[in-house]
Amino acid sequence: MNSLFFFFLLLLLFSLAGAGAGADGGDRAALLGVRAEVVDPRGALSSFASFHGDVPAALFALPALRRLDLSHNRALAGALADVAAPLELLSLAANRISGTLPCFAAASRSLAALDLSANAVAGGVPACLADLRALRSLNLSGNRLSYRLSPRLAFSGRLLALDLSSNRLSGPVPRRIVDDPDRSALILLDLSRNRFSGAIPEEITELRSLQGLFLSRNQLSGEIPAGIGNLTYLQALDLSRNRLSGAIPVSLAGCFQLTLLDLGRNQLSGALHPELDALDSLRILDLSGNRISGEIPSRSPAASPSRSSTSAATSSPASSAAPCSSGRASAPSPSPPTASPGPSRLDLLVPSLRWLDLSDNRLAGFIPDGNFNVSAEFNDNRCRDTASPLAGFAAWSSVDLDAGTRQLDLEYSIVSAVGIDLSRNAIRGNIPEGLFGMTGLEYLNLSYNNLDGRVPAEMAGLERLKWLDLAHNALSGRCRAAG
Repeated sequence: MNSLFFFFLLLLLFSLAGAGAGADGGDRAALLGVRAEVVDPRGALSSFASFHGDVPAALFALPALRRLDLSHNRALAGALADVAAPLELLSLAANRISGTLPCFAAASRSLAALDLSANAVAGGVPACLADLRALRSLNLSGNRLSYRLSPRLAFSGRLLALDLSSNRLSGPVPRRIVDDPDRSALILLDLSRNRFSGAIPEEITELRSLQGLFLSRNQLSGEIPAGIGNLTYLQALDLSRNRLSGAIPVSLAGCFQLTLLDLGRNQLSGALHPELDALDSLRILDLSGNRISGEIPSRSPAASPSRSSTSAATSSPASSAAPCSSGRASAPSPSPPTASPGPSRLDLLVPSLRWLDLSDNRLAGFIPDGNFNVSAEFNDNRCRDTASPLAGFAAWSSVDLDAGTRQLDLEYSIVSAVGIDLSRNAIRGNIPEGLFGMTGLEYLNLSYNNLDGRVPAEMAGLERLKWLDLAHNALSGRCRAAG
């Protein structure tokens, strides 16, 4: 426990002492109980130094307490006690809390934010947590929770963020995350890094307020639900490292605000659909490690209708933010763009795309030169301090709750180097000259293909390039010294 806690504790003790007969006896007794439970072998209470030991159970019994934040102390341990006060916010994140989850029954009508992430809480997720009808944010990530989620665990439609990632949860993904999908306000659903199996339930596509859906690193199988296009507010979709099969659904084009799409390391097959051309807000696209086949579609200006007016009218504040900056994802209310008549070709490098990974598939044909018509925003790389182009693609950086106004702002940042990975396919032909206009390019991997011809001297213009892999092709010509 840090010194601020002791300072706060002493202020409360002094205020109770000065209140006289008017002070609440329950508060006085509870605070004295807290002081008695503090492990203070070296007089830390008098010097405001940190202390070690269990979280004092009496602290949860303060009748007037509304907000309790003991997060990021790391020395606090012991089993989690149930609360006896009508708390609105409880955060014990990043400590050594163990034991099992209580029901928090005393706070069932008041608790709006509960954060127990990065601890050692074990056991199951009790269905009684669904009785917390005021809950807006629940973060239980990074614990040792296991077993299946009860089908009775359906939260109130008021819930905005649910993060159960990095646990040991198993069984199917529940069909009902909230009790009334039509009235759901859920923005973030993160069940990644668990042991969920079975198909992705179609009911998830009824949560139309979702802006972030993360189901990666599980054991999910079957096809991506066809109704995924109903999630028109979705900005980040990560289904990577599962066992998903079938084709990438055409309906995904309805998620026109997507900035992150990661379907890598599954068993997806079929060709790339031209309809995905509608995803012109994408900054990160990863389809690597699948069974996608066919040729990389070419792009011709005559066949590709302009989307500038559509994207300007439909982009949300978060999707128009700088690629390396953090933007708040507020719930916008645009209408999906209507389909343009006539043929459409897939523009793999839309102006906002920062990372493209189609490696380790079954793509063939040529790299179409016209795909690399890159905008000034793409070339103006503001991610040059990124440690590695293979760093994590997305991180939901904070969930801040104002318990007074019951508003939750979901903030996220997308961090990636500017890169293209088309390795381990069957692409043939020359390296297209259009690549050399991408002056912001830092990572280029075309290895393990059937490329031929020379290594273009124009590559010397890629001054920010940090990683170049052209191995295992049929390239020819002489190596020339610079100068």
